[in-house]
Amino acid sequence: MDILKILEHSFIQSVLYGALILCLFLLLRKRVTKIIFHIVEKSTKKTKTNLDDILVKVVRKPLKMLLTMTVFYIVYQVIDIEFLVGDHIESFNAFALNFYKSSIIIFIMWVMYNATDESKEFFADVLEAFDIALDKLIEPFISKVFRLIIFVIGIAIVASEWGFDVNGFVAGLGIGGLAFALAAKDTLSNMFGGAVIITEKPFTIGDWIIVGDVEGTVEDINIRSTKIRKFDKSIVTVPNSRVADSNIINFSKREIRRISYELKIHIDTSIRDIKAVVAEINEMLIDHPEINNETIFVNFSKFGEGSFNLFLYYFSNTSDWGKYLSITEDTNFKVMEILKAHDVKLAVPLKEIKMEQSV
Repeated sequence: MDILKILEHSFIQSVLYGALILCLFLLLRKRVTKIIFHIVEKSTKKTKTNLDDILVKVVRKPLKMLLTMTVFYIVYQVIDIEFLVGDHIESFNAFALNFYKSSIIIFIMWVMYNATDESKEFFADVLEAFDIALDKLIEPFISKVFRLIIFVIGIAIVASEWGFDVNGFVAGLGIGGLAFALAAKDTLSNMFGGAVIITEKPFTIGDWIIVGDVEGTVEDINIRSTKIRKFDKSIVTVPNSRVADSNIINFSKREIRRISYELKIHIDTSIRDIKAVVAEINEMLIDHPEINNETIFVNFSKFGEGSFNLFLYYFSNTSDWGKYLSITEDTNFKVMEILKAHDVKLAVPLKEIKMEQSV
């Protein structure tokens, strides 16, 4: 009987109703949201534009958070909190309302934050329509700047919602700017280095470069550093200040790649055969479709130690490493065929080894 009287109490009933709402939400949350998003995604696939697909993707996680906060706020409204706090109910209601408003602000900022990354394709189509081209290096940089701005604005709005003086906060940034600059001079140096890379464009994402002692492909550039993937698949993070101050070799900017070596032929080779070999190798390189004709040198360069040395210097019509190796291999085979046609042998260093056999 006492238990029934307790259950009849308005506060206990409100707690039970709130707990029931919360339990139902926790039990059905995944299933309901899955059904809702399934229906929405099915509808968006029928449309011609991909803008609605992007919207669904950027809203998914923030919406789950907002739904959770909404249910908690409803549970708070259902429970008779005044029974517990008495005259302080207005303060608690104000706190709960501010908390829910902050959730809505975070939801909006989270959606905008996600949109800066997911809407790249959409903005690329818009820029292409207006004949505006953005470098691959600038796109992620701009995206990160927008994310930082959204993050700062979100904090400022939430702070103002809780009664903090945002104007004082902004003024404080100005007053503490000098101290911050001194404390974070390396970070600022890297930021300015990133700005130099963006404006001068010594390389872009995907380029094969050498910066100092680091060689590899540019994967990303952010406010602080540049990420380079080496050919062993490891990632090297180089501070932008160091990149800006270093000599940068960009292999992707060139359209040709050098092939150079000495060919040592046997010292018994006749002058006539040397001249014939030089002329035919030179003609072969000129006629080769993958060799650049602007610079080709094939010359009898010097007398070696037990050999006549031919100097070969030419360029492939590609900077791609794999194609370059194939072209080098092909020209080497053709050089071997020319040498074989004239019965010209390569000079091989010989070592005389004497073995004494005891009788």
